[in-house]
Amino acid sequence: MSGGPLTDEERLNWLILSRSENVGPTTFKKLIKRFHTAGAALRALPDLTRRGGLNRPPRIWSRDAAERAIANAERIGARFLCSIEPSYPSLLRQADTAPPLLCIKGDERLLTRSGVAIVGARNASALARKFSRQLAQ
Repeated sequence: MSGGPLTDEERLNWLILSRSENVGPTTFKKLIKRFHTAGAALRALPDLTRRGGLNRPPRIWSRDAAERAIANAERIGARFLCSIEPSYPSLLRQADTAPPLLCIKGDERLLTRSGVAIVGARNASALARKFSRQLAQ
């Protein structure tokens, strides 16, 4: 899955699809592979979930929420980078559970260089936060 830059509309659809109910990274990749675009996958999602046994419409992230997320990112000088775009980190793209989108700020050319990342829990303990700070230094 790699290609060129997406249109603004398709990038918005990627964000909506990626944040919709029961659409994790693996499901997202399968939907894009099957439907080719996030827009087409979003249109198919209600029928797919119904046939999958969900007795109610799926919770699809709202267009307004996605537009606000993109506007908020732009306001701080960030943007959403999709996994099919050339600037997306190639090693991360190879991971089965790679996020479909990254919100990046700064020089995206740095994504091609070696680096270290610390990924933590939302509710990390004080000891875990202290250890992460020490490790980062």
